[in-house]
Amino acid sequence: MITEKEINFYIVNHLDVLGVEEGLDQVAHRLAFNKEVVRGIYFNVKGKEKANQMAV
Repeated sequence: MITEKEINFYIVNHLDVLGVEEGLDQVAHRLAFNKEVVRGIYFNVKGKEKANQMAV
């Protein structure tokens, strides 16, 4: 069984490489998820990454 962390990793990395608009259909199709779910996961994870960054 694939974990939530692995799914998040897949979504974020693929959409970072392909771009959100270009890759959304492909990633949603491969995971058999709704496009809005994939978009929500992507922006939720990306938002957490930015919140964890320190200003230098």
